[in-house]
Amino acid sequence: MSGAPGKSVSQYRDALRSTGQMIVDAKAGIALPRIDVDRALTALLETPGQKSNIYFLPAVSKISRGTLSFLSDVRIFNKGSANAAIDAYLLTGPGDNSAVVPKTLTVPAGQAVALNDAVSSIFGLAEAGGAVRFASDQPLVITSDLYATDSSFCPQRPELLGGTFGQFIPAASLSEAGTRHRVYNVIGSAAFRSNIGVVNTTAGSTAVTLTLKDGSGAVLGTSQPFPLGPYGWAQFNNIFSQLQASAIECKSTSANFDATSLAAFRRAHPRGKNLVAAPDVTKPFHERHAGLDVEFVGLDGLIARLAGSR
Repeated sequence: MSGAPGKSVSQYRDALRSTGQMIVDAKAGIALPRIDVDRALTALLETPGQKSNIYFLPAVSKISRGTLSFLSDVRIFNKGSANAAIDAYLLTGPGDNSAVVPKTLTVPAGQAVALNDAVSSIFGLAEAGGAVRFASDQPLVITSDLYATDSSFCPQRPELLGGTFGQFIPAASLSEAGTRHRVYNVIGSAAFRSNIGVVNTTAGSTAVTLTLKDGSGAVLGTSQPFPLGPYGWAQFNNIFSQLQASAIECKSTSANFDATSLAAFRRAHPRGKNLVAAPDVTKPFHERHAGLDVEFVGLDGLIARLAGSR
C-alpha cells in the first residue's frame, strides 16, 4: 500500500479492518471485514480530525398524534481506533438545510452509545420529525428504532398497555446513496399503509419522483417531481392514496352524475378513488356505476378526502 507512505504496519492493519464491508457467516460464527483497499487508502490519507465519514439516518421522530406518540432511539458504535468526534444535523423539511447548525457528540473508540428519544437527547427538541446527517472523523455503525406508543393499544388486553410497535432503521453511508432505489412490499389497505421518506444527500437541489407498481411490474401511479433543496427531506404518507389516480367530478346535484367519462378514465387508470362532489350531498354515500364504486360527497367531504391522502 505505497499510496500512503509514512504509515505504520499497525495503521495499515487498522485501516483495512475498519473500512471493509462486514461479512457474516452465522453458521460458522465468523464476522470479518471484506478488504476494501480504496476505502482503506482514503482513511489513511485523511487529515486527522477531518469528518469525512458521512451517514444518513432517513427517519427520526418525536411526534404525538392523539393517543399515539412516535419516538426514535438511536445507537452509535465507533469502529475506529480513536475517539469519534461527530456532528449531527437534523434535516426537518424539503427546503435548504445546508445552514443547519449541528449538535456535537463524542463516542469513545470501540464503544457504543445509546441515545434514547434522540430528538430530545441529541437536539434538545420537544417535537420534530425528519432525517439526521452524521459527519464523523471515525467510521461508525448507526442504527435506530422508530416506534409508537399508544395509550389505547389493545384495551381488551390491559397487560399489554405500555407496549410499543415500530421498526428497525439502519443509517446509510454516503456511498449507499443513489439516484434510483426500489422499496418492496409496500401496502395500502384499511388496516395498513406505507409511508416513504426521501433525503437529498447532496449540497445541491434536486427533485424526486415516485412510481408505484404492482406485483407484475405494471405502473399504478406516478408522482409529479417533488423538489428537494440541499440536504432536503420529505415524507410521503400513504403512497397508495397519493400515487393512484383519483377521479373527481363536480356536479350541481348528485342526480346529474353520468359514469361514461369515469368508465373511460378507469380503462386507462384502473386503480384509485372515484369521487363525485355535489352541494346537495349532506352525508357521504356509495353507489355502483358502470361496475365502479363511486363515493358521493359534499364540499366538506371532498376536502376531508383530499386532506386524508397527504
